[in-house]
Amino acid sequence: GTYVVTEQMQAGWIQTSSPSAYTIVVSSGTASAGDNFGNFQTGAISGQVFDDLNKNGTKDAADSTLQNWRVRLTKSGIQVDSALTSASGNYSFSNLTAGTYTVSEALPAGWLQTSSPTSYSIVVTSGTVSGSNNFGNFRMMLNLTVFLEGFYSQSSGTMVPDTVRIDLHNGSSPFASVDYDSVRIDESGHGTCTFTNASNGIPYYIVIQHRNAIETWSAAAQIFTASLLTYDFTTAANKAYGNNMIQKGTKWCIYSGDCWKDGLVDGSDMNMIDNNAAAFLYGYYPTDMNGDLWTDGGDMNVVDNNSANFVYAKTPSSSIMSAIAVSTPKQKGVYRSHTNPAYQFALLNDKLVSPAVYEFDVYLKATNDTIVVANTQLGLTFNKDVRNGGTLAFSLVDGSSEFLPAQVPATFLVDTLNGIFRSAPRANPGGSGTIVSRLGNGTRLGRFRVTNSKSFNAVTMDLGWNFSNTGKKYPSRLSVYDGAAKDVTDAASFTKDLVNPVLTAEGRTGQIPRVFSLGANYPNPFNPTTTITFTLPATSVVTLKVYNILGQEVATLLDLQKMEETSNQVVFDGKALTSGMYFYRLTAETIPQNAKTQSQRFVDVKKMLLVK
Repeated sequence: GTYVVTEQMQAGWIQTSSPSAYTIVVSSGTASAGDNFGNFQTGAISGQVFDDLNKNGTKDAADSTLQNWRVRLTKSGIQVDSALTSASGNYSFSNLTAGTYTVSEALPAGWLQTSSPTSYSIVVTSGTVSGSNNFGNFRMMLNLTVFLEGFYSQSSGTMVPDTVRIDLHNGSSPFASVDYDSVRIDESGHGTCTFTNASNGIPYYIVIQHRNAIETWSAAAQIFTASLLTYDFTTAANKAYGNNMIQKGTKWCIYSGDCWKDGLVDGSDMNMIDNNAAAFLYGYYPTDMNGDLWTDGGDMNVVDNNSANFVYAKTPSSSIMSAIAVSTPKQKGVYRSHTNPAYQFALLNDKLVSPAVYEFDVYLKATNDTIVVANTQLGLTFNKDVRNGGTLAFSLVDGSSEFLPAQVPATFLVDTLNGIFRSAPRANPGGSGTIVSRLGNGTRLGRFRVTNSKSFNAVTMDLGWNFSNTGKKYPSRLSVYDGAAKDVTDAASFTKDLVNPVLTAEGRTGQIPRVFSLGANYPNPFNPTTTITFTLPATSVVTLKVYNILGQEVATLLDLQKMEETSNQVVFDGKALTSGMYFYRLTAETIPQNAKTQSQRFVDVKKMLLVK
């Protein structure tokens, strides 16, 4: 008869022989041999994907697993399968035939693979079961809330969305950058960014960078826990280092206005906006302060206000002294007040009496008659570049009954490093709240004198007057009394540029310029060459660059070139450029004469028109 011979397959096996069954005709004496069956036990590959919290490449007890993570299986360079990890982070491939396989993971953006190797090559033979092909991954996730002053609407409580860069810096000096990420902040001020170079349990400063906002640091270094950190800048001024934010309604915002990204809101930013506004510039430019894509008067208002209030970047490694050396003119004699608008102060009638003697009056302005009590210290911040290597003395020329020479020492203590002057603490002659004098609106408190052992450097004379709170290095205190004693802490701080005197620095005369300046190019309009002029009051390192209307650099005329104190001119050839509006920007920084002097920095921008 005719017979069919087959085998019963077992789970996990596949038949490799052919045919899969034998048909045999049996007659008298038939002996059929060699009816063999070949089988192969299929292989299996498995592993786990985990969140490697300590970045050691090994699955530790504290490490969590990662669900829905894509793992790919390839053979001979062709993907043959893929799998998503389970809730426990596991993946597996089964029923694999003989061959060499490669297992790899699809790494999402913002993650760093910490395990080694980055992929697994596995040879599958009959019965191969390969496990523990694990992938460790790491990221730090920061949930951030931040508002940008110009982009935030107090009435709606929302912000025009925009992209910011978030940097992480070490929590200790020298505060080196560790990692960064760019994130789009939505209308609610929220954004999530990831970092791969940071670690759990280590303190980092969060630093906000934006195309036209002041660089702003978190108040203190923050720590990621289980790879997660949440930080909200908007709830209070003290969420930023140095309380360096502005309040709009109930929210605190990062200062806008730093178009040039030099850490200051000043005249160079206003020049850039003025030029772009005159050109009716529309689009995504640094001069667009409010996110409406137009560069116009609304943007100028933001910069003008912050420039007048001497807004600058405050960081753990900076000080106000380095930031005060600004060449931007500020309005003279402006009354300024921070925390208590009823009591404000102004510096007026300043004069360079001689090359080494400078005098000024200080006035009190109040909304009503004010009684000033004793226990007063005066804090005066004087740009240390002004000293020009000299030693300064601070004294009272004359004053009201509140500031009699008998009460305020004629010579103040001097901190030659920071350029800060203060009186010795005065005892309150009659106890807290004792009336010393009644000062009405606009009362002149006194005339003060600063004497230098050398000639003042008139180019950089910039003065900051400050009654500061007791938490600062040099405690200063002014109390006022209008029915109850009140501390006017930080209520009188302002800065102003002093009048550039007729006298030249160090009393020099002749052809040496007294100040930095950048002149208008001539001819203007031009084709194809024009001359740019500028003056330097001292030997300086100079950079002069040309930009198109998009803010892109198109030419470098001077690059960190050392130049002597004189009037200078540079010829610019625009033959390779198309017709249109261009800007030229001069940056100059003086070279200190010795270790005791500080450099002066000057920045200015002007526009020119190429017509072919």
